[in-house]
Formats: sequence, structure tokens, C-alpha cells
Amino acid sequence: MVERQFCAQVSREAADPFIGTAARADLWLLIEYRGAWARDEILSSDLPAQVKDWIDHTRTFYTQTRLIKRNKSRSEYITVFVACVLEQRQVIYRFQLERYEDLLQLDLEALRDGDSCYEQYCSHEPLFLVCTHGKHDACCAKFGMPVYNELERLAGDYTWQSSHVGGDKFAANVVCLPQNIYYGRVAVSEVSQKVTGGYALNPRATVHGTVCWCKSKSERIQPIIQPVMQRREKARIGRTVYAITKGLRQLLPYVLWSHPA
Repeated sequence: MVERQFCAQVSREAADPFIGTAARADLWLLIEYRGAWARDEILSSDLPAQVKDWIDHTRTFYTQTRLIKRNKSRSEYITVFVACVLEQRQVIYRFQLERYEDLLQLDLEALRDGDSCYEQYCSHEPLFLVCTHGKHDACCAKFGMPVYNELERLAGDYTWQSSHVGGDKFAANVVCLPQNIYYGRVAVSEVSQKVTGGYALNPRATVHGTVCWCKSKSERIQPIIQPVMQRREKARIGRTVYAITKGLRQLLPYVLWSHPA
């Protein structure tokens, strides 16, 4: 029987580049949802229709919305995090809601702008998200769950399972908030080395990039990205030359037959 090969294994072996692949975010909206996650986790959930509409509206100002859960969560309240990850301001707000409809009372623009009325909800603890969304891609569960279990052992309540954060072929994926750093291809054996006493992942880990600060960060990481892009351009040129050469080889016998010496 042929062993199944996952896309994350193929990508790792091929050394697919992933610097700069993370999507932009100004805010992260993280909603605890203990039910099963289908492939399209929000549309297929039991969240009220008006909440789904509200979540859809939040995308207009670069909000990344994810469902989260963790092992053995028995609280009667629904935990919701809003992480502001602007370059000039990084903070996490934590809310305990009685029902999902209470989300409609949150003013995300005010949270993004640092309105003082939300100051009491500020959390000074870090937050780690590990994508374990197996219904979206099997790699997320296969590689994400072991990393989540190990990270939870080390960082405890700061660690949550997350629905799909993108980059399934780079699993396991870990998002570190409020620093807003996105790590890919994290292995269980690396977790203990990359978590310090302050629960900050070692910057030498494999990084997709930050998921905000588009212009300034792009300028800063250009020296890193440029060699990758140059290699990709050389590969593209090589494929073009090969295709032309192959076409000429196929054409040559007909040319010689039509014009005998």
C-alpha cells in the first residue's frame, strides 16, 4: 500500500519559498466556537445570521476573523479576542460574552483606534494560534494538532486552536499575537526551543512574515525576498528556453525533409 503524501511534505521537500505569503491584517477577531468546524467554518456554523453578516462586513477594514477553541474548555462564557496589530499599536482585547449576538455591540473601528472605553478589556498576555482546521486541509490537523498539544503544554492558556489561517502546505502554522508574526513549518521537536520564558517564539523560526505593515515591512524584507525572486525568475527563464528548444527539436525533422541538402 502506497503511503499517502501530504502537500505540506511535498512543499517542504521542494523547499517552496513562503516569505511574504501571509495576508494583511490590521485586526484579528477570534471567536470561541466549540462545535465542529466545516470547511467553510463560519458560513457552516450555527452562528446567528446577523452575526455572520456582521463578520462579513468587518473584512472591509482588513480584519482576519477566525474561530478558536481549546481542549477542556468548560466556561459558561464565550471568549472573544480582538487583536490590534498595527505597526504603531499592538494590543489584545479579551471579552467574555454570554451569547454570540453580543458581538454586534463591539465597535471594531474604535478598538482599532484605541478608544479609551475599551481600556478595561486590554490583556497583557500573549496569544498563540495553531491552525488545526482539518476539514479545510488534512495537513492542518495532521501537523497542527501535535504542535498545538506541545505548545499548550508549554504556554498553557495562551494557546488556542484556530480555524484556517492560510498556507496549508506550510503546516504546521503558528500565529503569534500581538506581535503579529506568522510561523510556518513548525515541528513538534522545535517548539520547546522556540518558546522562551516569556512565551515568545524565537525569531530564527521559519517565518511567513508579518501580516500587516505592508509598505514599510515589504521594504525591510526586500533584501530577503530579492534572492528568492531572482531564483524564481531564473527558473522561469530556464523553463522558457527548454520549451523553445523542445519545440525546435520537434520541428527540425520536418525542416530537413522539406529542404533536402
